[in-house]
Order: sequence, then C-alpha cells, then structure tokens
Amino acid sequence: MTPQIQNIDDWIADIELSGLTAEKQQIEIKNVTDVWKFTEIRKLDMISPDRLLIKNNAGIREVVNVQCVDFISDKDIARQMLNEIEVELADNTKYIGRYHIDFYDSKINFNHTRLQKVKHEIIAAIKGELITYNYVSKIVKMPSESLIVHANNFKVVECTIESIKKHLKKTLLDFSEPRWLIMVLSSFDNNCDYFYFNETIFADTFEHGFNKVFLFDFYKSEIIEVGSKILHEKV
Repeated sequence: MTPQIQNIDDWIADIELSGLTAEKQQIEIKNVTDVWKFTEIRKLDMISPDRLLIKNNAGIREVVNVQCVDFISDKDIARQMLNEIEVELADNTKYIGRYHIDFYDSKINFNHTRLQKVKHEIIAAIKGELITYNYVSKIVKMPSESLIVHANNFKVVECTIESIKKHLKKTLLDFSEPRWLIMVLSSFDNNCDYFYFNETIFADTFEHGFNKVFLFDFYKSEIIEVGSKILHEKV
C-alpha cells in the first residue's frame, strides 16, 4: 500500500470515528475521495483532505487549499440538438417517422466540434447515407405521423459560464496559501451520460475568489481548467 493510499484510509477512518451524522460522514468521505482521484490524475501530493502540495510557476513547492463542490445542472444540450435535426428535416415527407438511435460508448465528454459530428452522423443515418459512423451505432425507424428523433442513452448536460457561476461564491482569498476549487461532475448525480463543455468556459473570464477553478469528471477522469480571473488580486 502506498503512503498516499494509507493516508486516505486513515482520513476516512478519522471521519468514521468523528461522531458526525451518517449523512455528513458520507459527504466528508466523498470529498476525500474526489480530491484523492483529482491528485492522482494531476500527479499532485495530497497532504490533508483539503490541502495539496504543488509546484508553482517558479518551480517552488507550495501548499494549496482545495475545496470541492458538486456541479448540478439540468440543461440537456443533446435534446436541443435533436430538436434542431427534427426542424431541419421536417419539410421532407420521406423522412417522417420515429427514429430510435443508439450510440457507441465514448470515453470522453463533448465540445462543440464533437457534438456537431454527432449531429452530422444522425442526419446521415436518417437519410441512409453510407459514411463512417464513429458515434451512431444503430438506428431503428418506426411508423409515426411526424418526424421524431429519440436518442437512447445520450443525455448530455451542458457546462456553461452561467451554470458555473451559480456554484461559485465570491470569497476573499487568504493569500498565505493559494486556493483551488474543484467542481465535480458526476453523471450519476446529474442523471446524464456525458457533459458538454461550452467554448465560453475556456475563453470567458469571470470574477471569483479562487486562484484556479476546475471541472472534474470523476468517472471519465477528465479535468478542465476554467478560464477565469481572481476576484481580489494580490497587491
């Protein structure tokens, strides 16, 4: 057992003996697990449940305070895409029908380019075009009086600057130690199959009280750093 794993076990044992309610224990243990997996992917040292040891831009090792929050959203951008397809093809009566579409499992989440490729494949599949399908694995057409497109196991929750802001609180930094926020993406908690990273989260800046903000998909081990600026700059 590695020292890091031993520390995790010890911290969890301390939580279980802390006298906290079962619900609060579950939350604390989840936070420890989330931070631990984040550090494993980023190859950082976790020195306590809420503190990491990193190398700064100057190559000097320093301590970072870390806070986790669960990202929850109900904006299904896949449904929006399917609605667009229905509108685009609605005028051609030969495409009328109810389409059930299955997809290959994707190991990573979606951005604009990848989602547009999915849209292109769905339209091609409905039209019966012979192309290389990297996303659509199967399509079944059933009788219907109108054009309806249904995607099986393809709910995609969108991450936008607006949705991220809802999870943030403006916080005055303690400049003795940098502070990171990890927004944990869980397909289970969001009842979805994938997440969609809107381009604005990379380009736009917004004020908050953290040195860095990350979107972290626990199950896909994917980490996205959000483009942002600190609310209170150090003088």
